[in-house]
Amino acid sequence: MGNQLQDIFPSFGFLAEIEEEKILSGLSDHQKMLLNVLEQAQDRVLICSPFIRRSVVEFDGLLTKIRKCVDRGVQLIVATDEKFDALRGELAENARTGRNQLSAAGATVWVIDKIHAKTLCMDQQLLIEGSFNWLSATRDPTAARLERSLISHNEENTAHYVEGAWKEIGSQPRSLWND
Repeated sequence: MGNQLQDIFPSFGFLAEIEEEKILSGLSDHQKMLLNVLEQAQDRVLICSPFIRRSVVEFDGLLTKIRKCVDRGVQLIVATDEKFDALRGELAENARTGRNQLSAAGATVWVIDKIHAKTLCMDQQLLIEGSFNWLSATRDPTAARLERSLISHNEENTAHYVEGAWKEIGSQPRSLWND
């Protein structure tokens, strides 16, 4: 009998590799997952990252993958915190540039007060929650922190969890990033 996840998504190999554990661990797993989500999404993607760093959004061809994802008609929302990237009341230039680059690549950037979730959702079939800051965690493996995230993928309640994440994040007072 084949790998069920591989049978459902034959081109989504990375998920098949981690199916047994249902946990992403470390920088490499999280990087691969984010890039694969952007390549495979068909309807919508939600990335909650309280912090945004220019150096991260420029890494791994992320902006190109975002542009291609949006060009396929995928709704791509980035939700970030209003104040975490501020220094003495002013948004840090690194964060401002990163937000601008994400917007220019076609992502809709929601700025939300007091968001601390580190969530990644794809369509109705994937929800990842954990400690990894998707758009700000260092991409230098020698400086990376131990990060772990739990995956719900095509399980009985995944669509319900995904809808819950969209509803909760979407119901928060927010502004659209437009610098």
